Amino acid sequence: MTSTRDISGTVAELGDLLKLLKAARADAVQFHLCAQNVEACLKRIGKTDASLADDIVNHPDGSQLTKELMQELWFAKESSELRLAENLHAYL
Repeated sequence: MTSTRDISGTVAELGDLLKLLKAARADAVQFHLCAQNVEACLKRIGKTDASLADDIVNHPDGSQLTKELMQELWFAKESSELRLAENLHAYL
């Protein structure tokens, strides 16, 4: 069984990692490293306790974290496509 302290600690850790991810947007390498840290945290959540993911989503800050994570995924996708377009344009 997952304790409230575990859930709160994991939510806080994920929130901190998302803040670092946002702060690294200008540096592609740093952004990638931060994204790997977020991914590792999410994998750890999934492996540690199946109910932990549900508890985090249902945590009062969970929906905000999910929203922030989706925004960062969108940013990564858009900036990746923009970099690809810039690279292709350079060859034209």
